[in-house]
Amino acid sequence: MKNRIKSLCLFGLLIFGVSCIDDTGNYEYVSADEVLPVTISGLPEKYTVLRSEVLHLTPEVEIAKDPGRYTYSWFITEATTDGGYPTRTYLAETKDLEYRVLLNAGKWRLSFEVIDKEKDIYKRHEILLTISATPINLGWYILKDINDETDFDYVTKDGEMYTDVLRATDSQLPGKAVSMIYQSGQYYQVLPNEDGTSTLKPNQKVFHILSTKDIRVFDALSLSLFKTFEDVFYSIPEQCNPQEIVHSTSSSLFLLNAGKVYGLYTMSPHYGMFPDPKLGNHSFFERMIYTAATTILVFDTKTNSFCSILVNSSSVDPVSDKPTDSEIKGPESVTNMPYSLVKMEIGLRTKDGVSVFALMKHVITGEYYLAQMLYTGTTAYPIVDFNLVPSEYLLPEADLIATPSTGGFVYFAKDNKVYSYINASGETERQRLLLEFAPNEKVTYVKQFADVDKLTYNYLAVLTNVNSKWKLRIYTSKGTGELEPGVVMEYEGEGNGRYVMYRN
Repeated sequence: MKNRIKSLCLFGLLIFGVSCIDDTGNYEYVSADEVLPVTISGLPEKYTVLRSEVLHLTPEVEIAKDPGRYTYSWFITEATTDGGYPTRTYLAETKDLEYRVLLNAGKWRLSFEVIDKEKDIYKRHEILLTISATPINLGWYILKDINDETDFDYVTKDGEMYTDVLRATDSQLPGKAVSMIYQSGQYYQVLPNEDGTSTLKPNQKVFHILSTKDIRVFDALSLSLFKTFEDVFYSIPEQCNPQEIVHSTSSSLFLLNAGKVYGLYTMSPHYGMFPDPKLGNHSFFERMIYTAATTILVFDTKTNSFCSILVNSSSVDPVSDKPTDSEIKGPESVTNMPYSLVKMEIGLRTKDGVSVFALMKHVITGEYYLAQMLYTGTTAYPIVDFNLVPSEYLLPEADLIATPSTGGFVYFAKDNKVYSYINASGETERQRLLLEFAPNEKVTYVKQFADVDKLTYNYLAVLTNVNSKWKLRIYTSKGTGELEPGVVMEYEGEGNGRYVMYRN
């Protein structure tokens, strides 16, 4: 019985095989264009829009025959899902789309379909749509970190606050927040075209944001991510330790990473990438002093020397000694000094240069000195005043210092207090307590923002942290290290605030 069943199976397979072999292949094939004679053009592959803006899209549709049997559909779905099917939100049944974007910020897939009603088939064009959370523009930027991720909150000049701006597009930086700057132009970025090619686009407006573990460059208009740490160098450094980035309004972008300085000349076409660091066995202090010129002033911690660096030069140049006829109290030379640098901060830029204060320590005596400098973008001797800080003052123990726009004094912070310190030996009250906060509220950043030309504002911004929440208070400066009574503005948010930027 088993053999009979086996024989029948073999016979069936044989018949099937013969049938396949005898197939002459006489089929009629129809092209896809004939089945669905529709062409869609004029739409981007990627697009970025601000939430609450009206999205206008006008596709070009060519239909070879019977256009009346076709309909249109616009719908949007999540770009990614957690394993389930994406949810469709239908927006319109017209060829052109006019839609006010009210969906949450993030990445979405926007689809346009031309549908054959009789055959129930369609042709689709899909757009990767990025919805940005906030119209980033003038106002206050608070750079912060939460759970070792860097983000920023933004407050408009009208006081409206947008939180976790980078989280909306999953673009937070790993690590703790360091600093950020806005570059209003002179930045080049390679951008893709619809046909698959790319173009080097000039004069892009960008944010440079630094954390302890990354550097990121964002389009300032759309917040699209342009570059990460690996993208901003021609040769990636062995150590990722971003410290500071500065942009000269004339033509220079300087980056300090792991004690090395990188310079990019921005007046000529470039790819937004830094060449190799400046030559020499240097380890530069974490602050750079810059003006509107193409040169910066830095401090080499290995030799205790101030140095000058030109943006498009590979060398590090010494700074001139003090003129022989000078009456300045500073050291004769700022090269190989017997002073180490403890803290250094830059003030506002004026037509004369920038005001700089440096807290320095004598390597033998252990005494502290406060150096006041005026940097003009040259290799001239920079120190204009140099005074011993008496041991009874708190300045040497400061957590941070801040430099005013003008005047011979500094602001400094210690724990929950903000002081001013006058850099002159003849003053009877050199140290003044300006602000005191709750005992568990630590001051993390102080900076003066002033309109030195029109004198429309003169703010002292004080950022504090308490219980993983930041608070920003804005005061009005007056006189020599004094404040007007009362808070001008006050904001607070989630996270550890580290840095404040103001665009006016």
